[in-house]
Amino acid sequence: MKVSIHKKRTPILIAFFLLLLQQVLLNITTGFVNSAISGLDELITILGIFTLFACAVQKKLRLDKIDLRMLWFYSGFTLLSFLSNVRTPLQSVFDNLTDFIVCSRFIVFYLITRCLIKKVNNRKLIKEISKGCKFLTWVTLGLAIHDTLMTPFFVKSDTRFGISSLQLFYPHPSYMAVACFSCAIVFGMMLALEKNRAYFHYFAINCILMLLTLRTKAIASAICIFFLWYAIVKLNVQFKKLMLGIAGVFALVFGKSQINFYYGKQVVGGTRALMTRDSVRLANRYFPLGSGFGTFGSNIAAKHYSPLYVELGYLSIENGDRKSVV
Repeated sequence: MKVSIHKKRTPILIAFFLLLLQQVLLNITTGFVNSAISGLDELITILGIFTLFACAVQKKLRLDKIDLRMLWFYSGFTLLSFLSNVRTPLQSVFDNLTDFIVCSRFIVFYLITRCLIKKVNNRKLIKEISKGCKFLTWVTLGLAIHDTLMTPFFVKSDTRFGISSLQLFYPHPSYMAVACFSCAIVFGMMLALEKNRAYFHYFAINCILMLLTLRTKAIASAICIFFLWYAIVKLNVQFKKLMLGIAGVFALVFGKSQINFYYGKQVVGGTRALMTRDSVRLANRYFPLGSGFGTFGSNIAAKHYSPLYVELGYLSIENGDRKSVV
């Protein structure tokens, strides 16, 4: 029985750490290995879709009502998008399917994780994940101290507030922030399960490391999860009410500057504002189905250049101005 449970946990552990360090692995590998790692999340998504379908057919798919509603809503969205691709075939079938897989990653990861976790011991699974997170925390902390106080091993990123933001072995500070955020969440869960003060130290270290990346979202996230921990563990505040309150405050404080940056009168990030305006026009043109997968606003639409981009003059976009390079 122990062997069976261990085998069920192993794929989750491997997938978690491969995805956590995917950008690091992409940064240090080349050739076939690099290509395999870059497609890792898509591969997991495809396997997840087949697993969810197989569980549904065998009537082993056990989801809560809210998860089922989410699944039905996304299935409806997918059907409408593919109907639009059939009605107005702007991109190839391969591009449509690729964009569908990319867009499905989050919801498939979420649902498949929910299904798998129900089959294993949650406490043991999280504890095993926390062991790897401890090792990663010590490595990151040690390198952060070294690169801050001595000649750095790694290239420093941009300078903000008179300080160089840390990225260490990650290709960008944002990826370091995501990894630290993930570790902090794991330690926060362990704190809730075991009330061991040592986990708080790891939790706090990862919050500090997030601050050192000097990314606005990372700083907001670090402050947010710290107050979440304090309110839930120390003050016993109800989770739902707390989330609504914190989300509202951070939306006002951090969201306002971002909205002004991208959509204000003196627009700095004009490209996003331009694409938002064009997306509304396209939504009206292709109402009610939309233009379909792989046609606008996605990586696939840019990589396999969408006819809509050519039509809109997106051969080059700088500061909100269309510049055709025909």
